[in-house]
Amino acid sequence: MSDGSYITNQWGLELATPGPEDDELHSELCRSIGAHNCVETQFFGFSIPEENIHSINYFRHHPNMGHMLGGALVFQGMKEHFCAAELADYRIFNTDEPLRNGLRHMKMINSYETEVIEPLKRFRAAYSDPQRQNSFDLHYTAVAPPIGMKRTGHLEQTMRVQGELFLRGKRFDVDSLTIRNRTWGEVRDENHAAIPATSWMACTVDENFSFLVNAMDHPDLDPVWKNDFDIDGDKTLLGGWMYRDGEVVGLKSIRKITRYDHRSWVPTGCEFDLIDMKGRSYAVKMKIVAAVPYNFYLNLNAYMCLAEMEVNGQRGRCDFQDLQWTDMVNAMYRRFPRPN
Repeated sequence: MSDGSYITNQWGLELATPGPEDDELHSELCRSIGAHNCVETQFFGFSIPEENIHSINYFRHHPNMGHMLGGALVFQGMKEHFCAAELADYRIFNTDEPLRNGLRHMKMINSYETEVIEPLKRFRAAYSDPQRQNSFDLHYTAVAPPIGMKRTGHLEQTMRVQGELFLRGKRFDVDSLTIRNRTWGEVRDENHAAIPATSWMACTVDENFSFLVNAMDHPDLDPVWKNDFDIDGDKTLLGGWMYRDGEVVGLKSIRKITRYDHRSWVPTGCEFDLIDMKGRSYAVKMKIVAAVPYNFYLNLNAYMCLAEMEVNGQRGRCDFQDLQWTDMVNAMYRRFPRPN
């Protein structure tokens, strides 16, 4: 992760409008940049909120190295270890052969596959592991326009996901909202970042109300790291957008505080007050009901969570990713030592 352009400089406050071409590979952009750690990514999640089931199905491609990592992860409830998930199948060392025909159909060696059926509108994701009786076959249909970030190659889009999941032999119907994302031409290094945890929160209420926020806790709200980092309260909002009733607007400010289990450092919930660019205020409360660590960078602790949410009296759910760099984790282990 970056100590500058990637995460710490409020890179996602200016919005852009993606086009259908952005659901195609942009490998030539990475090649023109030349950096070995320039990436393309594709993310399709889903959840079954009433069962506390959540997922992260994803790949990251490094065109300049001919490398990709990715796979499927589906978990139920709180997990302290990646391999404790009911379905955990990520492969780190792969060539980019699955992308030889682009993104229209991609299938990895572990069977995880995606299809771009109609760019910006319809997609499919599937996986099968008969030995463990794990599988899913899911169709994604856009319910909101794609939203891009002006300073980077990135889009997000609210989707209705429907299909079937088998988890260790038990069948579930999937019918929920999610926010997919995709990135291209972005340089992601693995440098240390001297910042506290950042939370990436992709939240849905209904087909007419969804939002995304990437933010740090506010220093005035007594965060656990208050004595370890000097953070400007006006720069805790790193990116995001609001979609309401057919209109996309940017975000203006946030005051967030996150709660943690001080033994595992898994987030347990958060609260924040959010203001969008039209001056509308949102009071948000979240409770984490499912979580699992996923460490695709060794200099970073990352937790993928499912959160129950209440926003201005309406109920919804969120993908909640908490990203904790080494300075943050080291400081917290010193501040809250484990008992002998």
